[in-house]
Amino acid sequence: MYDNNHKKLLKACCKKLGIKFKNINSLKVALTHRSYVNESRKNLENNEKLEFLGDSVLGLSVNHFLYKKFPEYREGGLAKIKNIVVSEKILSKLSTQLDIGNFILLGKGEVVSGGRKRSTILADTLEAIIGAYYLDSGFNKSYTFIINVFKDILLETAAETNKDTHRTNLQLYTQKHFKLLPEYIMVSHEGPAHSKLFTMKVIISDVPFCSGRGLTKKEACQEAAKKSLSKLKKQINNSSLSEDLLRHFAAPKTKKPQKKGNK
Repeated sequence: MYDNNHKKLLKACCKKLGIKFKNINSLKVALTHRSYVNESRKNLENNEKLEFLGDSVLGLSVNHFLYKKFPEYREGGLAKIKNIVVSEKILSKLSTQLDIGNFILLGKGEVVSGGRKRSTILADTLEAIIGAYYLDSGFNKSYTFIINVFKDILLETAAETNKDTHRTNLQLYTQKHFKLLPEYIMVSHEGPAHSKLFTMKVIISDVPFCSGRGLTKKEACQEAAKKSLSKLKKQINNSSLSEDLLRHFAAPKTKKPQKKGNK
């Protein structure tokens, strides 16, 4: 099947991926599984080294995207997203969506045993394609290809794994700079019981900051925290912190008198 139709299949693969190779042979190597090489008498190269390279290119590209897209996220949150997105589960899922299994050069035994749908093979081949495209066309084009393929899952994963990011970031910021914890009060709730809209407000040292709205209190708090952190940073950078907060931070810390015990 493959011996007589390599060029046709490689072109079809390029079309499906939405990319073009200067040297189409690079893609052929990326699609060549070791089982195909083992059963062939020809002197062929399998895709394992390209998979090794593609793993690094993918990791760098995902890290770059996350760093630029979510400047407010801490390192641990970014790492969590990246580890999920570059996992075998996600890679094989995306590879299946791109029909990569139909283009892989496999040995007959591997084909019979279901190799075209095996998650490890699908994930490894996608990484090999990334490695081949990087060598063929450079980082910028390979980065664009990667983000086109991974963007939706990146954004979905970020939303799922960092639900409490804004509240956490605000708390860390106020603890670091002011040794204070933000509080949240409910301003209002409206609508029917099954579809209420909550409004929550951030309070720092009795000073009101921003409000947020959401279908749950947690969602409203997240929005309020995000707005409040942005406002707080701007006030500090512009030396326009509210007088109430300034008085609080400047006030001497007095110790509470200890109760005298009975003699």
